[in-house]
Amino acid sequence: MVVNRRAVIAAALGHRFPGADVVVNRVLVYGSLTVLTGGIHFGLTWLFGAWFGGRDGEDPSAGPAAALATGALFNAMRLRLQRGVDRLLKVEGDPYRLADRLSRTRVDQGVRPVRLRQWRLGKH
Repeated sequence: MVVNRRAVIAAALGHRFPGADVVVNRVLVYGSLTVLTGGIHFGLTWLFGAWFGGRDGEDPSAGPAAALATGALFNAMRLRLQRGVDRLLKVEGDPYRLADRLSRTRVDQGVRPVRLRQWRLGKH
């Protein structure tokens, strides 16, 4: 039996299964991040070994140097991938814009906004 992965993802997102969009988002981000991190580490290990390895092309410090360089790039890659996947899945990333949109939705539906009580030390 052949299963079309895109059809399964579209069906899961179309029926609004609770949490399915979060799972798909995380799988796309961290799956891509794993592939990118592995490729960059492999490429940098080969490059550092070729540059600093001398005639035989092997340098024992190439692996750790590549790991440090890949680790330095990790967070920037994760943030860029997260923004790209959020854009692809149309996820609102800005919490202020999301709160504004939610408050407008509640007002449009006729629900009065709730006033929050400010608590101060000693006064209730």
